[in-house]
Amino acid sequence: MRSGRSISVQGGRLTMKLAIAYWTNTGNTQEMAEAIEQGAKEAGAETELCMIDELEDPETCDVIAMGCPAMGNEELDGIFRGYYSQLKPELKGKKVALFGSWGWGNGAYMDAWKKDCQDAGMVLIAEPMLCQKKPDEAGLNACRQFGRKLAEAK
Repeated sequence: MRSGRSISVQGGRLTMKLAIAYWTNTGNTQEMAEAIEQGAKEAGAETELCMIDELEDPETCDVIAMGCPAMGNEELDGIFRGYYSQLKPELKGKKVALFGSWGWGNGAYMDAWKKDCQDAGMVLIAEPMLCQKKPDEAGLNACRQFGRKLAEAK
């Protein structure tokens, strides 16, 4: 019986698989995603970094980190929202984490997204990672730390 969990062995120890699926318009969320991946790899995770529309086989991932910028009146980007809506039923019971960037306001879109994930039965394993506008070095360091934390999720 297949458990849906992808476990591989690296250097004699079990590793987990982390998918980092995002959408970006200006590149800010992509920079965050790349830093998250770097931190996760440093912690020994197997990673898949992709745009949300390229995510394949989410059931084989131990954790899925989803990233999206805020658009308009602090809402998920419309293109991302479409892909997320299609993916949402597959994520029920799945460990997920959220990240994203915003340009103005206070990043409140993330609270609504977090609630939507919880209402859909996803298991949020970390508080969302947010950066205002383009992540600076401190923001990128926080993203790398976020990736390390996700890699350690069991």
